Formats: sequence, C-alpha cells, structure tokens
Amino acid sequence: MNLNQFKLLPKEKKLEVVEKRLEELKIHDLKTSQFKNDELDITWSQASVELKKFGYVLDQTAYKLNRIVLDNEEIITKKEYKEFQNYCEEKKQLIEKNKKLSEQVEAYKNKFSVNVEQQKAEEVMAQVKNYINDDTKTFYLKIPASVVQYWKNVLKISLYDKQVLCEAALINYMNKYTDEKDMYIDIIEHLKKDFGKEMVTYSMIISKQLIDEWKEFCKKMNIFSTSQLTSCALFEYANILESEG
Repeated sequence: MNLNQFKLLPKEKKLEVVEKRLEELKIHDLKTSQFKNDELDITWSQASVELKKFGYVLDQTAYKLNRIVLDNEEIITKKEYKEFQNYCEEKKQLIEKNKKLSEQVEAYKNKFSVNVEQQKAEEVMAQVKNYINDDTKTFYLKIPASVVQYWKNVLKISLYDKQVLCEAALINYMNKYTDEKDMYIDIIEHLKKDFGKEMVTYSMIISKQLIDEWKEFCKKMNIFSTSQLTSCALFEYANILESEG
C-alpha cells in the first residue's frame, strides 16, 4: 500500500493499519524509522501526518497511538462519556414516550372528531324525518356541471336515496352557516377552486316545505343566488358522504 492509497482509507481503517504495524515494531523491537516495509510503502512520518489530522500521535515509549485534542474539540473522560450516553438514552426514551403520547392524543382527537361528525350527521337525518310525510315538488336549478357529476358519483355509493340526501344537504348547510361572514368566505373559495364554468340544469324532487325554507334562507343571503348556495350545499355534503364512505 502506497501513500495515496493510505490517504483514501477511512479513518478507522487507517488506525487499524498503523496499529497493526506498530504492534509488529514492538514485537520485533524495531524503530519507527523501520516503519516502512514491503506491505506498507509509507514512512512513519507520512503516516503520522495523516493520523494527526484527526487527533492521533505516537507514544514512542509504548508504541501506541494516543488521542490529542484538536482545535475546537474537547476530550471527555470515560465517566463523562458514560454519563453522556445515559443522557442520550434517557432523551431517546423521552422522545419515544412523547411521540407515543402524541399519537394517542391524535387518535383520541380523531375519534372525538369522528364522533362529533357522526352526531351531526345523525342530527341532520333526524331533521330529514320531519319532512317524510310532506308533499314533494320538483326543484330546478342551474348549477356547475362539475358539482352535479361529483354529487351523482357520491349518490351511487350512498345507502340513502336521492331525495333524502338532497334534503339532508340543504338542512346541513342551513345548520352549518349561522354566521353569514363564514359562509361568504367559504362560497368564495368554492367559486374559485371547486366549481367549473359549465352550467347544467339539475332537478331535485324534495319536500315542498323544505324548498320554501331553503328559498327563505337563500333570500337572507342576498349576495349570492339560490343556485350558488345550492351548489355549495350539495358540494359540501358530498364531501361529508365521501369521507364517511
């Protein structure tokens, strides 16, 4: 092995090669001037320069390598190192404990959130029952084709029929938006991101009483049209149904 090959070795391998050669010098009572041999084509001085770069020098009495302190480096005792290892282990265990606790908290929050959403859904369905015996009427609207397609896709996988879900969508929307400001912000977001420009006619056969209540609700929100509000109601309830599915 020549000097260039030695330089390319990782730190641990360099130490291994040098310590092996030092042991041979010690056994045969040789001097460091005889460090170079047929297998290792480098002098002790050359090896010493390389080892000193990462903090090792030769103890010429014991023929062993000693660790020295480099600039911006601090050497600690075995006791201090052991204490440091214990600290690291304790910190690792604490991190794992906190991680597990966070996961449990998150799981609880998700479970609580699901229960809340489920409770809301049950409340909506309970309200739909109020219109079961009511006369029905066909409600025609112009809404974005993208919303219609999304709504139809969700209807296909739902256990409820179209009338029930349409009524539930409107009731859910009226229940949700008691604050007009929140509703305005959400509608603007829907118009920007979720609704395409192509409009189609969509019909719903639902409770006549509910249609009147919905129109009254829409009239109070006079900035947006009944079609826009209905589009938002169907879109948001489709999201709920899809997440439950």
